[in-house]
Amino acid sequence: MTDYADQSRGTYVSMATCCDDRHPPESVIDGNPKTFWSTTGLFPQEIVLTLKDQTRISRVNFSSTGVQKLVVSRARDLQPLEFEKLYDTNLSQITGQMQQENKVISFEAKHIKFTIQSGWDNFAAVHKISLQ
Repeated sequence: MTDYADQSRGTYVSMATCCDDRHPPESVIDGNPKTFWSTTGLFPQEIVLTLKDQTRISRVNFSSTGVQKLVVSRARDLQPLEFEKLYDTNLSQITGQMQQENKVISFEAKHIKFTIQSGWDNFAAVHKISLQ
């Protein structure tokens, strides 16, 4: 399946509430399994992915560590002034392993916002976001 959350498809990070130069937000869509976006210790933290065009999505895959509660929202307009909540989920704490949240859901969006409402510790990391 096509991954619409890939830099090569024109997707980019249009907003992130924190940035560590060693672990920038763009790491979630760079295709490198060794990179990740790291939060800076306070919650909530947000990252917005902007797609090249309004796109129909049927699956959201979110790979992370240390995330406790995640909220996913979408905006369809060219300018993302208002986001509509799609779903929220509580992720289990898995010591020493990556969390995998795979959600089958059908929606159209130009912008998709991922809000980490809380973490299991002071910091969390997002390794990859995939939109199919």
